[in-house]
Amino acid sequence: MILRQALRIDESICIAIVGAGGKTTLMFRLGRQFPSPVIVTTTTHLGIEQIKLADQHFYIDSPDDLAFIECNMPSGITLVTGPKVEDRVSGLNQESLLALQEAARKKRLPLLIEADGSRCLPL
Repeated sequence: MILRQALRIDESICIAIVGAGGKTTLMFRLGRQFPSPVIVTTTTHLGIEQIKLADQHFYIDSPDDLAFIECNMPSGITLVTGPKVEDRVSGLNQESLLALQEAARKKRLPLLIEADGSRCLPL
């Protein structure tokens, strides 16, 4: 079964994924079910080892760093995060997230967001 079809998810959607466990796996698996290109991001953090689940990764500090979307969006899954902090990458600040959402909407690209961090707790 294709999850995207089962959930009746349109190709140009913005989805926030929340819950305790499996968010990152779901985000990338679901991303692979869309036609390319797809943008994924987080509002919390991702472990450094999870970056390899994307086809390319961009660190951004401000909305100005999103020019790559307007120019030549790479194919596959593009992960967009804030800066690296120790053994993980940080999530986007609110201003950058809103700019990313608007850019994805204009280009009709799916945007999948890991939107919370349960810190390995069940809720």
